[in-house]
Amino acid sequence: MKKFVISSLLCIAYFFLTAQTGEKYLLKEDFADNFRKWNTGTEKHGNRIIKNGKYIIENTETGLEVFNIIKSTTFLQIDTSKDFSISISAKQLTGENKAIFGLTFSTVGSFDYMALLINQDGYYSLFSVVNLFQITPVINFTETDALKKGLNTENNISIRKEAGEWKIYINSVYISTIHTMLPSIYNVGAVVLGKSLVEFDDLIVK
Repeated sequence: MKKFVISSLLCIAYFFLTAQTGEKYLLKEDFADNFRKWNTGTEKHGNRIIKNGKYIIENTETGLEVFNIIKSTTFLQIDTSKDFSISISAKQLTGENKAIFGLTFSTVGSFDYMALLINQDGYYSLFSVVNLFQITPVINFTETDALKKGLNTENNISIRKEAGEWKIYINSVYISTIHTMLPSIYNVGAVVLGKSLVEFDDLIVK
């Protein structure tokens, strides 16, 4: 019964957003509240809070080892046979230059996932993670003028499927086409690796 109620509420929200905006959103998360039960509180590697319409993740661990990742996702099944886009806005408030952060999306169970990552120095990358700890770079760290550099600067990053091709966009600028992708997507969210405080907003799937 509980699952039926939650499913019904999500369907109502979906149709409401479509009627109000004319666009078909699968998810439009502005973090005004915690309806979707995002992870919050203190953990081994840092803290997570929702405050002032932002999802804020603090990673207190120096270094980019995979076991120091702080990742938070919400369930959302996406039909990957059709065109869609997943985007999030991210802003590093404090922390080291080498810290990386961004958008994550995963298959059922979240053990296999991918992450579109950026840093404050203007670099982006795409990584695939299998069984939580096996990391494979799909796109190595690459500098791009599309990223706004420095602390307290917001960037919007996006994975899109357009006409059957997977593409990366940063601040609405086309960056790259991806040739390796997950067969299905059931979770989307935010990720932070390296000592930093990062603010996320506007997680949108459509």
